[in-house]
Amino acid sequence: MSSQITVTAWIWDFTAQAAHAMAGYILISKIKQYHGLHAALIAAALGTVAAGLKEFWYDATYETVETRGSDTLDFSMYMVGIVAGLLF
Repeated sequence: MSSQITVTAWIWDFTAQAAHAMAGYILISKIKQYHGLHAALIAAALGTVAAGLKEFWYDATYETVETRGSDTLDFSMYMVGIVAGLLF
C-alpha cells in the first residue's frame, strides 16, 4: 500500500507566497542586523529591483504555465518581507 501526499492549489500558492515574504524578510533583517539600517535601505532598493526583474521578466520568460503564479502577488509578497525586515 502506497501513500501519497496531495498538495492542493491553495497549499501550493500559500507555501509559495510565504517563501517570497520570508526571502525578503531574511535578506533585509540579516543585513540590518549585521551592517545597520543604511545598508539595509540600500539592500531594500536593490532587492526591490531584483524582485521586479525576477517576477516580471525572468518568470514571464522562463517559467512554465503549470508552475507560474501571479507575478504581481509574488512581487508584493517580496515587498511585504522587505518592509517587515526594515520595520522589525
